[in-house]
Amino acid sequence: HDKPSLYNVGLNNTYYRIWSRNGGWSDWMRYQDSFTVGKEGGHYIEYYSVDYLGNMESFHNTSFYVDNTPPTTTGYGYYPIHLDSKDIGVGFYNIHYRFKVEANGSWSEWFIGSLNENITLWISNDEKPIYVDYYGVDILGNTEGIHHGIFKLLKKPHADFSYSKYGRAVYFNASPSYDEDGSIIHYNWSFGDGTQGYGIRINHTYSDYGTYNVTLVVTDNDGLTSNISRSIHLIDNVPPDIINIDVDPIRQIPGGYVNISAEIIDDSGLQDVQLILTYPNGDIENVSIKNNKVNSNIYYYNHTYAQKGDHGCYFWTIDVYGNIGVSDSRYFDIEEKLEASIDAPSSGFIYIPVYLHGSATGGKPPYSYYWEFGDGSNSTEQNPTYTYTTTGVYTITLTVRDSRYITAKTTKTIEIMRDIDPPFVDIIKPTLGIYFKNKLLTNFFLSVIIGDIDIEVEASDKGTGMDRVEFYIDNQLKATVTSPPYLWSWNEKSTSWFKHMHTIKVIAYDEAGNSKGDTIIVWRFR
Repeated sequence: HDKPSLYNVGLNNTYYRIWSRNGGWSDWMRYQDSFTVGKEGGHYIEYYSVDYLGNMESFHNTSFYVDNTPPTTTGYGYYPIHLDSKDIGVGFYNIHYRFKVEANGSWSEWFIGSLNENITLWISNDEKPIYVDYYGVDILGNTEGIHHGIFKLLKKPHADFSYSKYGRAVYFNASPSYDEDGSIIHYNWSFGDGTQGYGIRINHTYSDYGTYNVTLVVTDNDGLTSNISRSIHLIDNVPPDIINIDVDPIRQIPGGYVNISAEIIDDSGLQDVQLILTYPNGDIENVSIKNNKVNSNIYYYNHTYAQKGDHGCYFWTIDVYGNIGVSDSRYFDIEEKLEASIDAPSSGFIYIPVYLHGSATGGKPPYSYYWEFGDGSNSTEQNPTYTYTTTGVYTITLTVRDSRYITAKTTKTIEIMRDIDPPFVDIIKPTLGIYFKNKLLTNFFLSVIIGDIDIEVEASDKGTGMDRVEFYIDNQLKATVTSPPYLWSWNEKSTSWFKHMHTIKVIAYDEAGNSKGDTIIVWRFR
């Protein structure tokens, strides 16, 4: 205030600003009326006044705390029971509580602890559950909701485990462990060889055989622990391990080498390693290969075989403790090498079928055949017929596969051409002479025919081959013959007694459509 007087001109304005932990200082504001600060936590206010002449007093400051949050109270334990509270606001609280023994017991009166006192309850209960209702109230009256706690006697978990051995490897299982009033959350192992492990189930491999004291410690969800120890005796009762068996090759010709090998692993050492061979005739051979080693673990047998057919083999081994290991069987086949062959012409003509013959030897019948004709076409016949439509040089490929899926491949080149040469054709009967009833009586400067006659033609083609021969009399087609002998019997009667001169013409055609003719003029009387 600054009331006007002889010495005072009066108050003009009052200014203030507020500081909070999360927001820092606000801007300066002019005070007009009372205001509310809602954000929880500690606050500081600075303020000052100015009169009408601009005289400003020194800063004033004050602090205060805004708290709308009640305390937080937790309960734990059993004998005693602990009720602990925290208040993040003003920091001052009282705990209110009541209790009873068992669900059907009677509640006590409500008690109030001293300021900032955490409560410790020693309640006689004969190991029965204790029910406690409790809540906290701070000095500003902020009150939390009532907690309904049930407190029971905590029991330690029960530790137990089983195990199974395989050589130096041991499988540990702690699932027989249990907790009556909760759950087990940690399983800690000490294997007796200076190493540890964690988990309900775990595998551990020891570096040596011997006796080891194994300890399991279990921890439940209440933090209680229990442990158990057992002695584990490890002796070698594991047979040698036979792995990575290899037969190379699995198909070989008589007299060729077959290498049989395997990796054999044993902790204690091997007395003997044998390879047992079975032959197609039923014979069995045992071969000791203990000294046939590539390195400390790989044993081999490289040998030739004369008998044809299926051979079998397996490994038999015994370690120094008498443990015996036997592998599964492997097989290899001794047969003549599979060979494929093609029988086909070296050349051909377009539009004329090419006859191909495939064959195979060796291997294991039956065989399957796959032809590739070099133009994108193929066939699975053994002896296919194929017609090319374009000239060129083609590589024919035949792939043969036997019953064991072994394949052999061979090729042959064929040149496909276009046939442009006409066939050869010649009338060999009648020729110049006198014929009577189809027989030549005598040579003559004309061809004279008395009666009927067989017209005979010689025709051939070196290219695509003959297709047909056509017979004409005076340019009229009388007959077509498609295969030798090329012959037609002329036994027609003359259409006129006055026409005796005729033209006999023949035309020969090859498969490519090329043609050539021959003619003869005859005198015929009938």
